[in-house]
Amino acid sequence: LSGVCLSVGWREIENEAGKPDFSSIDKTVAVLRRIGMRYELGIKPGIDTPPFIYQQGAQSFATHITNPHRPNFGATVAIPVPWDAKYQENFSRVIARLGERYSSDALCVSVVLTCANFMSKEMHLPKTPEDRAKWSAMGDYGAKLLSVYKRYTDEWAKAFPKQQITLHLSQVLNLPPSFFEGVIDYGLSKYPERFTIQNCQLTGRKEDTGRLSYDLIQKYQDRAHHGFQSVAGFSRGGERMGSVEMAVLNVVHGNGEYWELWHGDGMNPQTS
Repeated sequence: LSGVCLSVGWREIENEAGKPDFSSIDKTVAVLRRIGMRYELGIKPGIDTPPFIYQQGAQSFATHITNPHRPNFGATVAIPVPWDAKYQENFSRVIARLGERYSSDALCVSVVLTCANFMSKEMHLPKTPEDRAKWSAMGDYGAKLLSVYKRYTDEWAKAFPKQQITLHLSQVLNLPPSFFEGVIDYGLSKYPERFTIQNCQLTGRKEDTGRLSYDLIQKYQDRAHHGFQSVAGFSRGGERMGSVEMAVLNVVHGNGEYWELWHGDGMNPQTS
């Protein structure tokens, strides 16, 4: 392994506005520093947004967990509306504080471009028919989301001036490829040496060509840093991930610079 991906829910580190507690990250980073292991830092808003945001008046978006692979399948949850001013004020502040604490660490090589998320660091948003109707009622959500991504591309890049700024690609509602290309083109125009795109749906079931995120990787592979994340773990068995050999072929076809494995696979010497 050449690095470790740290995935932290926002509510895990900030329960009171303006008073983040980075002790859990510090303990992990201390271990990584002792062994000289590089790391990526990813902070998840979405359903991991702390409650005080809504208590301050931020607009929430109520939905349900529809992914059967999630332990909280069926639960009612809420995320902040990505362009809400109160949400952005608080999320921007914690990004800046993270940068003050970790951007000078040479082992911190990447941060994830989070800002408009659901359950993970990917670009997903709630998308049931009821969810889509609520998004549509808010007006031109595509234009609003593009503005959000442009703003936070700059905010993450400012807070972490030496790190890669990594966008975890995935389909957002019914937005066309031009939306994602707009986000990527903006990132490459501002930070051509640091902007990175990542496919988080890598499988070993078949050739992944035809999936939005994989096709974007192939389109931009000569212009953007890029890599892959397994959609599931080989160690879990079943058909969701498929074979190691086919997954490797998909990485090779996409000329991937790196491959993020799930924890169980990363800890398995044979798989690695």
